[in-house]
Amino acid sequence: MIESILAEISQMFSKHPYLKSLLASVIIVLLLYVINRIFIASFKRNKRHGSESNLITRRINLYTKYIAVLLIFLLWFSQLQGVLVSFLAVAAAIVLALKELIMCLTGGILLRSSNTFKTGDRIEIENIRGFVIERGLLATKVLEIGPEKNSQQTTGNIITFSNNLVFANTVKNESYFKGYSIKSYFFKAQNSYQIESLEKFLLKEGSAICEGYMEEAKRSISSFCVKEGIIIPSLDAKTKLIIDSENNFSILLRIPVKNSQIADVEQRLNRRFLTFTIDQVPQKV
Repeated sequence: MIESILAEISQMFSKHPYLKSLLASVIIVLLLYVINRIFIASFKRNKRHGSESNLITRRINLYTKYIAVLLIFLLWFSQLQGVLVSFLAVAAAIVLALKELIMCLTGGILLRSSNTFKTGDRIEIENIRGFVIERGLLATKVLEIGPEKNSQQTTGNIITFSNNLVFANTVKNESYFKGYSIKSYFFKAQNSYQIESLEKFLLKEGSAICEGYMEEAKRSISSFCVKEGIIIPSLDAKTKLIIDSENNFSILLRIPVKNSQIADVEQRLNRRFLTFTIDQVPQKV
């Protein structure tokens, strides 16, 4: 009789291998429960302080759960291995199929969480420059500035770029100073004798442009720098001499500008530069 029952049980386990793992899981849970109760009862019999006893009880319960989960996972690992492999294969296929979409979505979340830029900011990423007019989770739209590198005019073109660009490119935000930017404008000198006069001319023009809002710009930019803990830059108009590989001379003019007037300032300086003629330059002695 007993032999026939054991034979039937063995046959049942052979047909359904998971039943053996299920029975072993039940035994593990019951055994750990009994051990848990024994440990807790022994600590309570030691008449420890209430707070310490409660802490030890919680730790015992926690460790018991960890051990139970680990043992059951190891017990079922062989049965779950095929399912896990299939699940990982499906997950990998989904990731490969939706790679670009996932990267765009991740980039959008990164831009929002880091507050890299907001609508209305003037930004540059890769070879794209412009004002942000729409910021989505998958893509960003900007009103293009250009097309030349040093141009400050908007072209009227709307450029949409995927947010995954932030993973491989640096984002330059020129609108962090609360409506102001520190801009650089380049002017080519015709010869070396023109440098001193051209510098004085550009400094005068640059100072005249930002004279009306210089104090406001200083307060705005200083407030931002103090808040962020960075060095407050000098905002006075400054020039810098640049000599390229072909020994051509250029003057860089650096001044604070309202973001809404960057293009207008560029045009004003270009027109004023045209009035600067060689007759204004001292002749060589």
